Amino acid sequence: MHKRSRRSALYRNMRLLEGITGFFFACSLIVLGVFLLGNYQEFLDQTQNLLLRILRICGLLCAMSGVYYTTSLLLWMIKRRRLLPLRVVYALIATSTGIVLTVGVTFLTVMLAPV
Repeated sequence: MHKRSRRSALYRNMRLLEGITGFFFACSLIVLGVFLLGNYQEFLDQTQNLLLRILRICGLLCAMSGVYYTTSLLLWMIKRRRLLPLRVVYALIATSTGIVLTVGVTFLTVMLAPV
């Protein structure tokens, strides 16, 4: 019974990491959509800057949680000798999206900053 409780605790931790990564991934996509919509509808400059700051934070959190989830998932798969390709693809997509958004928003913020 002790092994079962350890397995279920490890499985719960992996599901929790997956949920956290999914939450930050969804937040990043939602804020990106609001920013693009605001760009089309001509939001104020302060609002656009606020959305860029929020997007940078969400993207950074998505990237960090994605890296942690990816490494934990890979270690879990090696330890259990099971292959979960869809979860690995999901983790890599979330991680790379977070990194690209963070770098892109930082570049955009630097380019739009007054001299």
